[in-house]
Amino acid sequence: MRRLRQLAALLGLLLLMSVTATAEPAAKALWTLMVYLDADNDLERPMMQNLADMARVGSSATVNLIVLAARNAQGDGLYTNAPVLNIPNWTNAKLLQVQQGKLIELDDWGALDMGDPSTLGRFLTRVTSDFPAERYGVIFGDHGMAWAGLAVAESNDSDSLGIGEVGSMLKGVTKTAGRFELIGFDACVMANLEVARTLAPFARYMVASEEIEPSAGWDYAAVLSAVERSPQMDGAALGRVIVDTYRDSFAKSAHHERQQKAKALTLSVIDLDKVASIDKATAALGSGAHALLTRGGHDAWIHLAHARNDAEEYGRTAAPGS
Repeated sequence: MRRLRQLAALLGLLLLMSVTATAEPAAKALWTLMVYLDADNDLERPMMQNLADMARVGSSATVNLIVLAARNAQGDGLYTNAPVLNIPNWTNAKLLQVQQGKLIELDDWGALDMGDPSTLGRFLTRVTSDFPAERYGVIFGDHGMAWAGLAVAESNDSDSLGIGEVGSMLKGVTKTAGRFELIGFDACVMANLEVARTLAPFARYMVASEEIEPSAGWDYAAVLSAVERSPQMDGAALGRVIVDTYRDSFAKSAHHERQQKAKALTLSVIDLDKVASIDKATAALGSGAHALLTRGGHDAWIHLAHARNDAEEYGRTAAPGS
């Protein structure tokens, strides 16, 4: 009897080893889109509407849509204590899988700081590990401050992510996940050389605005519908969809106020592989201006001042106070 029990145990172990050896790895989606939605500030109301709009389409077999969403405790005006679809109001940061018509809570991360780079790193690492895909995209929804950063967490003394901190977190994650296909900023004034230069090693394309964005943000339902129809699209195509649907949501709106805002939209798709050439040209411009001022005296200063005055300028009212 003892030998029979030993034999049965051995057969069971061999069966378990066989099952383990032949187990299939998790199937890869074509896209995993990650949204870092820092609504712990006075953009909470429009960003919760963005989240609800995402659920008009949601995830599918080919597209994963995962959101880290933090909210603010205030409840009136630009803030809100309203539920979002099937989830009551929350103030912690929740990791959510967006499905059509509902949100699936994957985890509650507690009262953390969305302006802390470790929060971003934890989010990117978790999602790229749990939701493997052929292409990864990350979208930041919040206030933007150009080279100074983004993601203002009011509950943590208005802490924010510096662009260097974002780059550091992406550097760590892309060592394992590979270079991202797209980085998007649904935030103000993020389309500048300093941001693009910092992020170029970690993604192929960047979507960002030179000017201040209206608080309503992107048309997420239209973007996700397009990805669901053509999930094989690359970052350039997805970027164009984001830009075109954003423009149309204002320009083709039935509301006059939204139509007027369309005149100041500057959202663009940037090929990050070309940033090195722009950086080189910018350095040459600086060297040329320095040489002109050195040899040209007073007249050169006046000439350069006029040129600077005539140049286009964006986001002046969004410049950080520091």
